[in-house]
This record gives sequence, structure tokens and C-alpha cells, in this order.
Amino acid sequence: MVRNMKKLFALLAITLVGVALFVFSKSSATPVTPIDVPEIRPVLTPTVAQAAIVDLIRSKRFTLFEQLDADEWGRKEIKDEGNGTWSLGGLFYFTPEKSKFAFTVFPRPGASACAITYEGAFKLDAGKWVAQSPEVKSYAMMRGN
Repeated sequence: MVRNMKKLFALLAITLVGVALFVFSKSSATPVTPIDVPEIRPVLTPTVAQAAIVDLIRSKRFTLFEQLDADEWGRKEIKDEGNGTWSLGGLFYFTPEKSKFAFTVFPRPGASACAITYEGAFKLDAGKWVAQSPEVKSYAMMRGN
């Protein structure tokens, strides 16, 4: 009887090993479908827009900004102007929702010269919002004294 019990345990062990191998071989043979994870896009907030403008000033890529102190503009207050528009230091106006910014250069008081409005865009580049160099949007002649 002990002999029969040993044979029964050996048969049971072989059967369990066979079942385990079958189950594991089937589960590993099943192809794994990759999960589509949506890309997380950084949000363009007023603070992020300010940082992008400060980086543009610091880069000196735009000649009108050569006289501006990037650190000073980084400390300036951002003001909510309503309707999704924000201002930075009373010079830059931006709308994060539209990824746009603008500023106007005025002549000295009493000078006959053009007031020029520039417009630029924010672009997501390698996961970071970057202010693109602005272009002339409009201009108007200002009469001097």
C-alpha cells in the first residue's frame, strides 16, 4: 500500500507540474497589448507665459529686448485684465488660451514716429513652452509737438 501511495503522489506531482507548465506557457504566449497612455501636455498658465517671455528677453534673439533686464521682468507682477488676457509690467499682454502675446512700442512723448504693435506666439517645444520671436502686427504714425 505504501508503494501505491508513492506512485499516486508521483503521478499527482507530475500532473501538477504538467498543468502548471501548460498554464504558464499559455499565459506567456498571449501577446501583450500596449496601453495607449495619453500624452500629458504642460498647461500654458500666466506664470508659465511670463517665464517664456523672460526666456525670450534673456536670449537676446529679438533686438528690441536687448535693453530689457530679464531678471527684472521675471519679478514683475502679472495682472488679470479679464477675458483671459493678462498683462506683464504694463507692456506685454498675453492670452494663454490662444497661445499669443503682444506688446506695443511707443515713441517718446512729443516725437513724430510710429507706434508699432508686435505679436508673438507661445509654442510647446520638447515639453516646455517657448515664446517665439514676435512680428509686426500693426503700426500707426504718432504726431509730435
